[in-house]
Amino acid sequence: MKRIVIPESFIYSLLTGKSNSYDIKRTTSFKVFEEYLIPPRDRPTRGFVDLKPITVVGFMAMGKTVFAAHVTKKVRRKLSRRFGTELFSVMGKSIVDVVEFLKDNKDLYQDKEAMLLFLDDIFYQGLSTEKGKAKNKAEKYYSDIRHQFEKLGFNNGILYIIFAGQRLKLIPPFFRSSPMLIFKPLLTNDKYERQTIIEALQHDDTRLSKTLAELSIAILETAAKIIYTKWDDQIKSITIVKPGWDYPFIYIQDSAPNPKNVFDIVVPFNYSGIYGDENEEEVMRRIDETAKRLLLKLAIKSIAVGMELRDKGIYSLSKKGYEDIIREALKLPFGDKLLSWNLIEESLSEINYERLKQIITHRVGKPIAQLAYIKRTTRTKNKE
Repeated sequence: MKRIVIPESFIYSLLTGKSNSYDIKRTTSFKVFEEYLIPPRDRPTRGFVDLKPITVVGFMAMGKTVFAAHVTKKVRRKLSRRFGTELFSVMGKSIVDVVEFLKDNKDLYQDKEAMLLFLDDIFYQGLSTEKGKAKNKAEKYYSDIRHQFEKLGFNNGILYIIFAGQRLKLIPPFFRSSPMLIFKPLLTNDKYERQTIIEALQHDDTRLSKTLAELSIAILETAAKIIYTKWDDQIKSITIVKPGWDYPFIYIQDSAPNPKNVFDIVVPFNYSGIYGDENEEEVMRRIDETAKRLLLKLAIKSIAVGMELRDKGIYSLSKKGYEDIIREALKLPFGDKLLSWNLIEESLSEINYERLKQIITHRVGKPIAQLAYIKRTTRTKNKE
């Protein structure tokens, strides 16, 4: 399908509601959220924890935190009006820090029937591949989060969790499959992140669903462009909502509250002490360095594999050959649908062969006459 391009004029028209030349629902109503978040009964408790997750995806400074504050404020008001119930809300950079804080301060929520956590988790912002005590503990909490909070004594009420991340494919699986996915303005320079988002936006296999998914991401991209190039923060109120039971739609926030005035508690980073003496910037820098080390190791291993193939006189591979080497020699697990000839060809096309030839000839000292031949025969159809 040809990529849809949305004009900037359409993005501005969404704010006023004066026109909608594309066939996608636009609303300022909180009704869909209310049906999902606010129980229709007499009391908000049912003798156990009702878990209500929301996942928010978007790049830095695109309004994720303000959106979380917007939802928190709405939920607090509606719970108070319908049940007289007080919402206890907590914001934190790490689930480990939040849980440790709640363990130490049970008196703050002991009698509460509704708790909301906003987790702008530092370990899932961007290219985080670090495996350590902190992340392992975080993953344990996320995999069994409802029971973790029952252990804290919050065992009868509604637990709202708003989880924010910059890249959908790096978000923990539990939140990737959230019944309520929220997308703030973003740019998808990563082709496979873009495809991941499009698939998440699709409701079914119909052409309508695929078109709405493409249209939704095009809206997000144009909105992000306006924010970046025109410095226009009002565009951050535009949100794409994908309920698990329906097609995506455009939601326009009618408020942009200051998060500091909404959340009851903001847990300091490293409250738990699990990150040692590092501050937030140091942890993020270490995550980035770890990711780069892993990528460099992968590149070195890939070069070694290429040299071994050359020594064996192998100058082309089938798709199955790529799969076997990547899985078994490089030890990289991946879904069967992820590796395709398009991905293989795109990867090979990004290699600067002329520069590579110069390096091999003048620096390495072992020119390979087969280089042009390798380039011509990169694709061998898998007949298996």
